[in-house]
Amino acid sequence: MEIHIGAVKLSLNNIGDILVGGLLTLFVAWILVNIWKWVKSFFGRVILRLSKRSLKLDKVIKPVLRFLSFFFSPLAKLAYLILSGLAFPFLIIQPYGFVLSVFVGLVSWSLYSEVTRSRSESLKEPIFSDPFENLNLWETISGKPKIEKGFGQPLPSLFLPILDNDARKHTTVEIKDLLFTNGIIELDVYLEQGSLVDVIFRGDIKAGKYYMARFDSRAGSGNYDGFFRNDGNGFNSIGQSSSNTSPDCWHKMRVVASGDNFQLYDENGFIFSATDDKYKKGAVGIFNEVANVYVDNFLVKT
Repeated sequence: MEIHIGAVKLSLNNIGDILVGGLLTLFVAWILVNIWKWVKSFFGRVILRLSKRSLKLDKVIKPVLRFLSFFFSPLAKLAYLILSGLAFPFLIIQPYGFVLSVFVGLVSWSLYSEVTRSRSESLKEPIFSDPFENLNLWETISGKPKIEKGFGQPLPSLFLPILDNDARKHTTVEIKDLLFTNGIIELDVYLEQGSLVDVIFRGDIKAGKYYMARFDSRAGSGNYDGFFRNDGNGFNSIGQSSSNTSPDCWHKMRVVASGDNFQLYDENGFIFSATDDKYKKGAVGIFNEVANVYVDNFLVKT
């Protein structure tokens, strides 16, 4: 039996070969996706340990990782799909057709997973929500946070000031009675010139042991959005992007924690991801440095 589609003639054997080839492509792509997850996790741990042993090595690794992160962003994956589609007619012959099919399958799977995960996460009901009508849901660890009734997204908002008469010169607040493991933290942030804001998660904040996701508006080398870890003796970067956040306007900040993988987003989409496995659960809070910061519409979803 033969099927005619325009000038193309297909037999049942041809159709069977196409189906088998498609299933084989998906199977190979599935295996490679899972291998890549393991490699990424293992690579993240190795890089973190190496960078801690040598300051010079750390300075080399960070820009390399920032550069490589661009090639795994959602926009880059979309570009790969478009280019693969354009190249497909020229590479359809074996073995290039199969190789290209596996590549397209991998990228499509990755992009689809990212989009569907992002959509499902956005539909989850929050376990914590605060538009900052008051500070009843927060404990002040340091500084003098206050509700700013004349400014917000919409009014009011939480004002985290830098205090010249405070020896620590920053403001830190913690959500009361909330234990965070895996999930999403979303908020609107407004950074004044030269300021930065850190969202604390999985933390023992009073002991100074926690992870931080950072939006940084400062100019200069090394001042980038990314992730940090505090072990009680100062902040250590576990991964930074190649960009920072513009000051004097509102931004949407989104932190996703899943096992030992952390992802950072703004209103335009994915920024950066990092891997670390030291802290498994803890409190959620906000910490500011350098200059004043405003925060609004704080949500936690699990």
